[in-house]
Amino acid sequence: MRITYFIGLLFLPFLISGQNLKPKLKEEVNKIDSIVSLTNRTEKNYSEGIAEGPIIYKSLLMKNGGWEAYYLYEKQNDNPPIRILYNEAGYKRYQKFEFYYQNRELIFAKLKVDFYRGKRKNKPIEKEYYYQNSKLLLETNSELKGYGEEYIKLTEKSIRQMIFQ
Repeated sequence: MRITYFIGLLFLPFLISGQNLKPKLKEEVNKIDSIVSLTNRTEKNYSEGIAEGPIIYKSLLMKNGGWEAYYLYEKQNDNPPIRILYNEAGYKRYQKFEFYYQNRELIFAKLKVDFYRGKRKNKPIEKEYYYQNSKLLLETNSELKGYGEEYIKLTEKSIRQMIFQ
């Protein structure tokens, strides 16, 4: 009994300090979610742009695909805009990205991948990424390999280049 009490007493400071981080993180995530929700509710107040193009593979065995991007902006040359919705149909998968910005910084990204060939057929992946001051705050479903923060950042950068060329 004394040993259990002593061990509990030793870990009490760690438990208390760890619990202080969770409410702050939850508060920040809720704030970002409310910004995303507000953007989606008020999208009619902004201008919308559309860009699309082909995906041409070098291999003859792979079928070509395509991409499309819908973006909201206040001014004509806003880069980044307020929101980018990007869809890409590739050889084995269909990817849907959502990027939300505030004060010219990425605050939220969402990825949904539908596979239509291979082992993951009909098993979609969905991940969300929350950012604060251009740094990753939270990544949901983090056990999935190959779709981490670096993948999202590179994809977001290339999408913005394709749209604003």
